[in-house]
Amino acid sequence: MTYVSNENESYLTYASAIPNTLTRFVLNASGQYNQFVWRSNFDGWRPLWARPTQQCEVYAFCGPYSICDQQQEPLCACLEGFEPKMAKGWELGDHTGGCARRVPLQCDDGEKDKFLVMPNIRFTESAKSLAVDTFEDCEFACLSKCSCNAFAYDNGCLIWEADIYNLQQLASNSMTGRHLHLRSAASDWVGTRGKAKRNTTLIVCTTIAAFITLFALVLVILWKRRSASDAGSFKAVEHSLVLFKHRDLRSATKNFSEKLGEGGFGTVYRGEAITTKADVFSYGMLLFEVISGRRNLHPLLDEGFDDYFPLRVANTIYQGKNVLTLLDDRLEGNVIVEELIRACKVACWCIQDDEKDRPTMGQVIGILEGLLDMGMPPFTRFFQLLQDGPAKSRVHLEISSSDSRA
Repeated sequence: MTYVSNENESYLTYASAIPNTLTRFVLNASGQYNQFVWRSNFDGWRPLWARPTQQCEVYAFCGPYSICDQQQEPLCACLEGFEPKMAKGWELGDHTGGCARRVPLQCDDGEKDKFLVMPNIRFTESAKSLAVDTFEDCEFACLSKCSCNAFAYDNGCLIWEADIYNLQQLASNSMTGRHLHLRSAASDWVGTRGKAKRNTTLIVCTTIAAFITLFALVLVILWKRRSASDAGSFKAVEHSLVLFKHRDLRSATKNFSEKLGEGGFGTVYRGEAITTKADVFSYGMLLFEVISGRRNLHPLLDEGFDDYFPLRVANTIYQGKNVLTLLDDRLEGNVIVEELIRACKVACWCIQDDEKDRPTMGQVIGILEGLLDMGMPPFTRFFQLLQDGPAKSRVHLEISSSDSRA
């Protein structure tokens, strides 16, 4: 390696110690010096060496009165009480211009400036050293000079009278970081305390308002539940069929004002759901139709109990058979099997004989999303009667129907 420097030029020549290897050095715009190598089996230039090793170690990388934190993006931030000198360049990522004070120091006006403590800071030894014995003497020495911008005391006193460069924020558990005391204008501290007080007041008021709103919401919910309980009083009869009072049905259907149709089971009117568990039952039946891609046929009035899809689903999951045989053929098996199994179990849970055994809609959502696991649903009494034979099922259906009309 040879270094040449004369009145015309300065340059360095070197020879590679590894044959058939090319190397080059690059000084990038950030001030970092990099070495790259290229060998015949490489697909491009590869970085080999860099100095400084980190961007925060590059001199004046963030400009004056700023701090560099290698663990954050962007790396550079203005010191507290300072703002970017060139806002547009700073926003574009060019931090070399650094920062400037928002409020000038006011030591000439008879007001005492304050010092902001910045912990875990690495700083270069570009400061001026003073021969003082205590922390208080070091602080007083800086405060006595209008040109002093900061001081540090660690078995010695350091003060910064010029622009401050190359401050680096270290981690809280760092053993090498030291405390830097940054000088701030007294009026800046007053503004900071006033802002903090306003922020505290805002937080307190927001918390109180949120508490009042939440309390009012709870009262409304309790009132609605009590009203629904009073208006929707009913009692369960055998096989979990619900006997509603006439006034409840009249209220739910708005005095039987909108007739939808009539058939073998009577007239159907549009109405509002009376119990949430009734909605869950309807959702379970709907989920069976989503899985199969067709409407659920009546086990006795249509094609018989052998092809009753909810019973097929129950037998399939109980016997551990392939659930893909239940899926709509138009989907061509494009489904996640675990999700299909969860959907089958949820549907069976939703149509349990006793509504107390049915999940809430919140639990249904949790099961479908894989957040809850309610295990294997019980085999309903109606399914058992279907398997025993159509005669028993018809008797069960007729008894249930007569009970519901009582």
